[in-house]
Amino acid sequence: AKVSPKLNEYNSMLDASKMVVSIFILEKYRGKLKDQNMPKALMDQFPKMLQGKKFPLVKAKVGSQFQILIADEKIFDKLPVKKMVKIELAGMYIVNMK
Repeated sequence: AKVSPKLNEYNSMLDASKMVVSIFILEKYRGKLKDQNMPKALMDQFPKMLQGKKFPLVKAKVGSQFQILIADEKIFDKLPVKKMVKIELAGMYIVNMK
């Protein structure tokens, strides 16, 4: 019961900040964030206990930049590799695929 208010707040925050973008997925894999050469400012915002956890990561070309994004567990298996896809992106988190 304690989780649901936080989860609702988190989901509404994601809904407010998501936008639809086209990305080209180069590869997808499960890996630790601390092994991905993420910016220090980003890593400082992440809780320490999650930095060692393996996440569903997607290496993609967004516009003219190459980025590592975190995918939602529900859509990670559906994402095609080496294809252009339209996704809903909230920050660096892939929320949904169009």
